[in-house]
Amino acid sequence: MLVDSLILGAAALGAGVLNAMAGGGSFLTFPALAFTGVPVIAANATSAFAVSPGYLGSALGFKAELAALPRARLLQEGLVCAAGGLAGAALLLLTPAKVFSAVVPWLLLFATLLFALGPKLLARRQAHLAAAQAPASSAGLARWLGLGAVAVYGGYFNGGLGILLMALYTVTGSATSTPPTP
Repeated sequence: MLVDSLILGAAALGAGVLNAMAGGGSFLTFPALAFTGVPVIAANATSAFAVSPGYLGSALGFKAELAALPRARLLQEGLVCAAGGLAGAALLLLTPAKVFSAVVPWLLLFATLLFALGPKLLARRQAHLAAAQAPASSAGLARWLGLGAVAVYGGYFNGGLGILLMALYTVTGSATSTPPTP
């Protein structure tokens, strides 16, 4: 039990540091919880809950930028995200543990690839759009559908959520800058 507490404490501390620098804290909290014997669905939900204060901190940190956006857009996107997140959470609760255990490695691989390659892919996409002098999106419906899909993913499995959101907003022309390339 002491070893489990040390593992979980180290994962929590590491996740906080990682999230403060670049995101990806779920890559530490989820495996640590599963390794210490927490059932995978409970580990996934606990991990998502554990890193959620960081989302609030980020929102507060970007308070001025958020205030500059149209209030109607924030409300609409907030509702889409809430509905998608609830749908993803419901899907998680309906997924048998055995199925989720089989899907988790693929979700971790997907999230890891996004985390590792996301900034480079986004930079390449923006360079392509700039060279073509094309608008970054068809925005509108594509952004709403994409945001809903990303929110469902976030409600189901939180890992790599920030990278997915950056990719969505870049591709649909809503991003104001390119993330730094590692």
